[in-house]
Amino acid sequence: MPNGSRDTQNKASAKPLLYLVVGIAAITGLVGLGVEGYYFFNPDAAAQREYAAIERDLAQKRLSEAKDRQALAVSMCQTAIKAAAKVPRSVDFQSFGFDISAGASGRISVSQDFDAINALGMKTTNEGRCIFAADGQMVEFWWNGDRKI
Repeated sequence: MPNGSRDTQNKASAKPLLYLVVGIAAITGLVGLGVEGYYFFNPDAAAQREYAAIERDLAQKRLSEAKDRQALAVSMCQTAIKAAAKVPRSVDFQSFGFDISAGASGRISVSQDFDAINALGMKTTNEGRCIFAADGQMVEFWWNGDRKI
């Protein structure tokens, strides 16, 4: 019978040790103490990583959309220039003769240098400038410094 009581004593003394080990593991996990920067359990760190990934994706999307809007603005401005020319087929856009600027309000300004035949049949160098609102609507059109729209 003494063996039975010793087993009971060993089991009873093992329970506090087990509770201590489980408690330390739980506290360590909740606090976020880890090895070499890796967390055992930290929901905030996982959420922060996910949020950072979403922010990066949105920034890339905004940049892509801004570039698309600018390319569309250049195309629309060139179309407007050709439409306003006396001889639309004669319009020759200079490769490096354009400037695009985007304002904080979403407005885009496009300036384009080009050669075209004028009303007298002479080829001249000109400048067209288009200003687009944030919604993509052309709000101003300039031809050699004269406002047309």
